[in-house]
Amino acid sequence: MAITLTRADFINAYPEFKSVSSATFDTRAAGALLQLPENVWGDAKGRQALGLLVAHSLAMSPGGEDARLQLEGEWTSTYYLEFKRLRNTLGPFQMLV
Repeated sequence: MAITLTRADFINAYPEFKSVSSATFDTRAAGALLQLPENVWGDAKGRQALGLLVAHSLAMSPGGEDARLQLEGEWTSTYYLEFKRLRNTLGPFQMLV
């Protein structure tokens, strides 16, 4: 079974992105799924990781300036920092993603 996340569930978790269209959400989710092998992430963590990566992608796009952080000279987002914390819970599989 593939990792899935609906736009409604995404907006429920991240209401700050309520203006994002379905097409934009679908495009960003498809790109994020490429980074999330289901056999490594599983269903629940996979959905959470998918939401974080979509939110990060939107934050880093034009218009997402309010959600960006500059750390050590590089731009990132709080969503990606949280994704990295979640990725660390994968144990020895974390290097795969």
